[in-house]
Order: sequence, then C-alpha cells, then structure tokens
Amino acid sequence: MEWRQLLNAKEDLFPTAGATLRGARWIEQALSKAAIHIMQNQDNISNKIV
Repeated sequence: MEWRQLLNAKEDLFPTAGATLRGARWIEQALSKAAIHIMQNQDNISNKIV
C-alpha cells in the first residue's frame, strides 16, 4: 500500500516520497539483520547439540 501511495503521490502528501523510501529501506535492513541473527542462533544451537 505504501508503494502504491508513493507511485501516486502528490507533492503535498505526507509522508513524502523520500520518507517512504527511507522507511522501506530501514525495514528491509532490519529484516535482513534479523534473519542473519536467527540463522546464527540456529547454527549455535546446532553446534551445541552435535
């Protein structure tokens, strides 16, 4: 929905297109870091079991 709003954005809309893109980038980075953290924890657990 945010992407649709961005593509159809008018200049007076809030949040601005730049803010929407920054927010999407922050979310993507957070998800990527969380996935890496989860994989590392799973590896640590697997190594303790073996």
